[in-house]
Amino acid sequence: MFNKKKKKNKQSLGRIGRVEREQRYNQYIRITTFVVIGLVLVVTIAGLLINTVFIPNSTIVTVNGQKILTSDFQKRVRMERDRLVNEYNLYQQFAASLTDVNQQQQYIYYLIQLESQLEKETIGETILNQMIDELFVVEEAKSRGITVTDEELEEYYQSLFGYYPNGYPTQEPMEIQPTSTLSATQYALITPTPAPEDGPVETPTAQPLPTSVSIEDFETSRDGYLDRMKAFGVDEDYLKNLVRVQLYQEKLDADIKKSIVVPLQEQVWARHILVDELDLAETILEELENGGDFGDLALKHSTGPSGPNGGDLGWFSRGQMVEEFEEAAFSAEIGDLVGPVQTEFGFHIIQILGKEDVPADDATVDNLVFAALSDILSSLKEEADIVYADNWIDRTPTDPDIIRMAETN
Repeated sequence: MFNKKKKKNKQSLGRIGRVEREQRYNQYIRITTFVVIGLVLVVTIAGLLINTVFIPNSTIVTVNGQKILTSDFQKRVRMERDRLVNEYNLYQQFAASLTDVNQQQQYIYYLIQLESQLEKETIGETILNQMIDELFVVEEAKSRGITVTDEELEEYYQSLFGYYPNGYPTQEPMEIQPTSTLSATQYALITPTPAPEDGPVETPTAQPLPTSVSIEDFETSRDGYLDRMKAFGVDEDYLKNLVRVQLYQEKLDADIKKSIVVPLQEQVWARHILVDELDLAETILEELENGGDFGDLALKHSTGPSGPNGGDLGWFSRGQMVEEFEEAAFSAEIGDLVGPVQTEFGFHIIQILGKEDVPADDATVDNLVFAALSDILSSLKEEADIVYADNWIDRTPTDPDIIRMAETN
């Protein structure tokens, strides 16, 4: 008998083909998955390297060849954001604790201002301009022969935490401006002060000067602050460099101040009676013009805090009083009665007791120093070669950020 040839099972062959196709398909899926995961890892690692290594170590601006690194810029932004956020939280807590709507609105206005300062573009431009200015401050200071020693740096750094190992610095005596002798007219205007009754005279007690904290308290405060700053990449060396710049700034300000000619500013010595009604103000003015005693009438009628003192406001310069009051006071002469003058507080009857030109106060001199330094920095900037990195504002951090109390409820 002849053996019959077996026929191939077409159904089995088809089944094997499907299995092979499924295996190849699954293998393709696995390979594709591994490739996608690999690409994701590569992109993630590349992004981390760009954000943590390449961008921070890149230059954000060059000023006459001096480089400001992105990492330093980002540290400064985060430090400033931290300060503003803490201030925001404090005002937010105050506002929440108030029941007076007007007071709440005042704090809400502060909060809106802080939110504006924390905007990315605003804080970025502010900090970068500040860092550029600091380069010029140090340059100008050094050009004048100003130096900062390591000892000065360490002493100033310790003082920021209230630590004075060599003793608290001696307070400079306050310079008292000489006052003019009162004229006969002024003597006639001033209500005599009653003589004190006989009795024991109290000897004023000397107030102790502030003292330094202990070395242990200094180290605790310093370490606590540095621990908090670590989150922003700030270490002690970086912090001390900021202190060094601050010292250069203060020494430069002092040097500029030497060349400032202190101007004279007009001051007025006045007293007033403040009332709510125009009719009452006119009646009081009439009594004064008929010989009434200003001090007595102020004590009787004035609603202002100076009423118990006969309405005496002491000496003041321009800018210290509301506009209507200031204009009336500075336009009058010694002995004049002026009024009624209406302001947001009510109706004033004003009497001028004195007018003098005196050297400008410290605040005015400080403003003159600031203006002079601003002119110097502007001139240096105009002549400088300043090159910014492309899209540098995108490197501005947005952390730490504020948390509104409403968002936590």
